[in-house]
Amino acid sequence: MSIVQRIARPLLRCGAGFLLLAFGSAVAAPPAATLLPIREIRFEGNRVTRDRVLLRELVVAVGDPADPARIERSRQAIQDLTLFLSVTVEQRPQDDGVAVLFTVRERWFVYPYPLVDVNADGDLALGAQLRGNNLFGLNHTLRITAVRRTYDGDSRPDQISLTASYLAPLLADTRWSAALAGGYLDRTVARGELSNYGEVTRYAEAQALRTLNRHGLLSQGWTIGGGLRIQHQTIDTGSDPAPPSAGTAIAVLGSARYRDIRFNNYSETGTEFGNRIEIASKGLGSDYDYQRVTSSVSQSWPLGGVPYQTFELKADVGSYFGGGEGRLRDAFTVGGAELLRGYRRDQAQGDFLYYAAAEYLRPVIWNTLRLLLVAEAGSAWPSLGSQERRPLYASIGIGLRLRIVVVVNLQFEIGVAMPLSGGGSARLFGGGGR
Repeated sequence: MSIVQRIARPLLRCGAGFLLLAFGSAVAAPPAATLLPIREIRFEGNRVTRDRVLLRELVVAVGDPADPARIERSRQAIQDLTLFLSVTVEQRPQDDGVAVLFTVRERWFVYPYPLVDVNADGDLALGAQLRGNNLFGLNHTLRITAVRRTYDGDSRPDQISLTASYLAPLLADTRWSAALAGGYLDRTVARGELSNYGEVTRYAEAQALRTLNRHGLLSQGWTIGGGLRIQHQTIDTGSDPAPPSAGTAIAVLGSARYRDIRFNNYSETGTEFGNRIEIASKGLGSDYDYQRVTSSVSQSWPLGGVPYQTFELKADVGSYFGGGEGRLRDAFTVGGAELLRGYRRDQAQGDFLYYAAAEYLRPVIWNTLRLLLVAEAGSAWPSLGSQERRPLYASIGIGLRLRIVVVVNLQFEIGVAMPLSGGGSARLFGGGGR
C-alpha cells in the first residue's frame, strides 16, 4: 500500500462517518424552521381571570415556532396557578402560521367555610375563615380567620385569635409583589386563685417581594423579599402575681422561597422551599431583642402508574433567641393535627423546633378522596444550645384526605394516629385548609 493510500483511507472513513452523523442528526431532529410560527395567542373560559395573568406564565410568545413541548409546558404552567378545574390547548391554522387557543374552566374564587377542631383531650376550636382567591381577576389572595379555642383543664389558656393576610403578586405586570398580614390574639390565663390575667398580642407586617424568573413561569422559581414586622404584647392584670408586659418590637424581616410545583387538581408534585428571618434590636424602636429563623422544605413525587398517587417528604426547623421579659409563650410547639398527629396539642414547647414527615396518598373510590399514611418525628427544645433536650417524639397514622376541587386550595383530613414514643394511646386527628 502506498503512502498516499495509507493517509487517504482514514480521512475518507472520517469524512464518511461525519456525513452519516450529520445526516442522521438532521433526520432525527428537524430544524425549528420547519415549525409554523405562532401568529396569535387566545384564551377562552376566563370570565374572571385577566388575560395578562395567564400570559405571564407562558414560555411561548407570538412569533415563536409552535413547539408542541413548549406549548404543553405553557398549558401546565396555567394549570399550576391552581385557579382552574381544567386547562386545554389546541392549535388552529391561521394565515401562514397557527393560533394557539387555551381554554380554561374556572373554580369558585371567594367562599367562607367553618373551622372545627376537636381532639381526645377535650380541646375544642370553633371558627370560620373567609377566602378570596383571584381577586380582581389578578390572582390576589385574601385570608381572614377567626377562631376561639377552649382547653380542658387549667394547664393551658383559652384564646381568641383573628388573623388576616393579603398577597398581591406581580404588580402592574412587573416582577414585584406585595404581602400584608396582621393579627390579634387574646389569651385568658387562669391558674387557681393566685394568678388570673389576660395577655393580648397584636402584630402587623408588610413585605416587598421580587420574583427572579425573567421569562414566563413567574409563579414558579425563586422569590426573595424583605420588610418590617411590628408586634406589641400587653398583660391585663386581674390579680397578682402577673408577669410584666413585653412591650413593642419592630423587626426587619427577610424571606426566600423556591417553588417548582406541578398541580394536577387532585394532587401535586414537585419541590417547595421557604426560609424566613426576623431580627429586632433593643433601642432601634424595640423594647427587647429577638431573632427568629424558620425553614421548611417539601418534595413530592408521583408514585407508580396510579393517577394522583404520591409520596411526599417534608421537614421544618426553627430557632428563636431573645424576647421580652413578659414573654409567656414559647416560639414553637409540636403535637396536634398540624405537627405530630399522634400526640396532644403542645406535647413539647420551646424555642427550637425540628420536624420531619413522610406521607403516602392514594385515591380510594374517587380521585377527590385519598388514603393517607403518615409517619412523623420531631420535638421542641427550650433553645438550640440548651442542655435540657427533650426526647424525640414519633407517630404513625392512617386517615382520609378529601379535596374540594371546585374551589381553590381547600381540603380536609380525618384519621387516627399512634404515638411510637412517650406512651399514650391512639388519637383521632382532623383538620382543614391548605
